[in-house]
Amino acid sequence: MGKVIVDITVSLDGFIATPDDDVERLHRWAFTSIGADDEYTAEARELFEKNEFGAIFAGRRTYEVSGAWSGNPPVPVPYVILSHDVPEKVKSGEWSRFVFVSGDIETAMAKATEVAGGRSVGVMGGADVIQQCLKAGLVDELWLHVVPVLLGSGIRLFDHLGGQQELELLHTKEGPETFRMLYRVVK
Repeated sequence: MGKVIVDITVSLDGFIATPDDDVERLHRWAFTSIGADDEYTAEARELFEKNEFGAIFAGRRTYEVSGAWSGNPPVPVPYVILSHDVPEKVKSGEWSRFVFVSGDIETAMAKATEVAGGRSVGVMGGADVIQQCLKAGLVDELWLHVVPVLLGSGIRLFDHLGGQQELELLHTKEGPETFRMLYRVVK
């Protein structure tokens, strides 16, 4: 069975977005240009190609802020979205890569695990979903892409964990614009 892996880009001071949900500076490492014709850098393409995910898990806010990736999210697997309702383009089957699930975090993760078919589930956010997964003991690994910028404010990744969480450093890698850290969550 696969792992549950949080895979997210974060500023050096622990934010995943500015107060107005801007992630452009944080994700600059992954794109040669940002806009209607996003083109991924070699570094990002390499990560996507090494992808071990069978599904991506995210919250409705991430889905909305991303513009639902215009129906074509970057990692070519199903996306399981925790939400209370289903958008029309998903209901109609136009955007078939999305599976919407309501309920608590455990129910939603069970669906993501089922959809992943034995491969790992990548948790991409937002912060609230990641915090819920960590609090519930669902996360096996944290993959942090740390960008050398201090945002000063915004959406903090680890605000509401409700206590200490031990991690074991497994791997680091320096990229052109990021420092990657891979941690195992000690359970």
